[in-house]
Amino acid sequence: VNDWKKSFWILLFPGFIGLLAHNNLGPEHEKHLHQSVKGEHNPHPGWMPGDLRHSGGPDSYGYVFIDSNEPDGPQFNYINFDGETITNMGDDDYRGPIQLPFDFTFYGETYSQVYINSNGSVSFGTGNTEYNNSTIPDQGVPNNLIAFFWDDLNPASGGIIEYGQVENSWVCSFVNVREYGGSGTISA
Repeated sequence: VNDWKKSFWILLFPGFIGLLAHNNLGPEHEKHLHQSVKGEHNPHPGWMPGDLRHSGGPDSYGYVFIDSNEPDGPQFNYINFDGETITNMGDDDYRGPIQLPFDFTFYGETYSQVYINSNGSVSFGTGNTEYNNSTIPDQGVPNNLIAFFWDDLNPASGGIIEYGQVENSWVCSFVNVREYGGSGTISA
């Protein structure tokens, strides 16, 4: 996986959330995102849900999720932007509150600020430092978040995290952020 560049963008529009994936190699080198576990056991028991679906919903608020590889899934659209760069973000850290350029309604609550987690998520209402993926909602983990990568990352070891407004949207981008304890990077 480390021989190709992984990129994800999270987009917030008033009343809309988008997660886009891109590999920076062009359509002839399209990569499909998937989860795989080798061997006889899960190395992290209890953190991985048993049902890994590529689409679902709507939930009681009308939200759906769908992978771009699914029929009628979203079409990737690269967004090139120069945003505000977050400096000195450590392992299991967050920054915020960061003012959004518009009010954003998420699960019936309206927010004007967001928090960026070093482990690949944005949250509303409060920051979090959670690095373990789990099913949500769950009483033991942050629930008020959009997890566009949500894995154990360490931007203190390298990479750039930036955010900003692009036309009528707000974008958060991770570029070459290091995996915790590993040599791989993600761009999201």
